[in-house]
Amino acid sequence: MPNLADAAAVYAGTVPALRAYLGASLVWEAETGPPPGTVIHHATFEAGLDNHQPWFGTTLSQDTSAAHSGTASLLVELDGQFTGVQLDNYPYIGGVAGGQGYELELWYLEAGGVMPTVNWNIQWYDASTTLLRTDTVPIVRATTWTKAATSVTAPAGAATVGWTFTTNTSGSGGPKYRIDDLLIREAG
Repeated sequence: MPNLADAAAVYAGTVPALRAYLGASLVWEAETGPPPGTVIHHATFEAGLDNHQPWFGTTLSQDTSAAHSGTASLLVELDGQFTGVQLDNYPYIGGVAGGQGYELELWYLEAGGVMPTVNWNIQWYDASTTLLRTDTVPIVRATTWTKAATSVTAPAGAATVGWTFTTNTSGSGGPKYRIDDLLIREAG
């Protein structure tokens, strides 16, 4: 990662110059919000779990031993038969609109044991947090950093988006996998 002090000194702290130096996804949170038509959410796990929490037989931790980018990723350890991870940010991520196209992606990697297929369940809600639709992206075993991605149109009335990661494994002390660079942006 670039040295922020050097970036500030070289570019005199201007947001456009810092964006060019660091990349838009690292700077937008310091501004008033995401650039129009671009990033809605970017979880890098650099500062912790990025509002994710274990759900059922799962343990979560920030892992600094491997990352797709930066220095950390989310380590998911499967401890039971029915396991999951959920976004703990009720009422989820705002800034989405029904009928708008979105690109969703993340990077993942097996971290121990044999990684089962994981379902990334992308859930669209209206303003009263009624579930409108779930889009599922299967994440299949990968021993190198692999991108999972989809392009979808939010259902009519969508106001927020959330997600879970679920799988059905057997036994305890099961496999582990990492997630990094989870990104949602407007299509186009």
